[in-house]
Amino acid sequence: GAGAAGGPARRMKVGILGSGDVAKALGKGFLAVGHDVMLGSRDAAKVKGWSEHEKASHGTFAETAAFGELVVVAVKGTVAVEAVKLAGEDSVTAISNPTNLPRDVVDQGYKIYPAQRAGDPHDIGAAAAYLASDDAAYCIGTELLVDGGLVAGHYYAMMPGAPPSMQR
Repeated sequence: GAGAAGGPARRMKVGILGSGDVAKALGKGFLAVGHDVMLGSRDAAKVKGWSEHEKASHGTFAETAAFGELVVVAVKGTVAVEAVKLAGEDSVTAISNPTNLPRDVVDQGYKIYPAQRAGDPHDIGAAAAYLASDDAAYCIGTELLVDGGLVAGHYYAMMPGAPPSMQR
């Protein structure tokens, strides 16, 4: 919902990895509703003029990932994989576990699902690289669900195949 003056209920720092038209359009939209925006690029000078004109920030992919509470990847194809690598593994891991709870504590909530653990950035990395590659050129209008079995279903203690830790 909107805040008192039509702005956001809570001002966020939004990092956008990219410097093209899509990244700029997203940035302009987030700025229009009152959020702080940083555009990131391999060459930060590439977006300096735009960011100064729009009253936004600009930086490298790593600086932008560190800046953002919300980080959006807005680059084409295989560049997305490079952008995320340049943003830094620590940034991506922090985004994937915003609770900062120890991994074993987080994993306890996933014991009823086939993978029996929370996902990590590298779990989706191969799928993202595939979809961004020429090998996926014939994959049109489909979804590749990389969720550790979350949607497929969860185990019940009495079901065949349930993990030993769940069996009674």
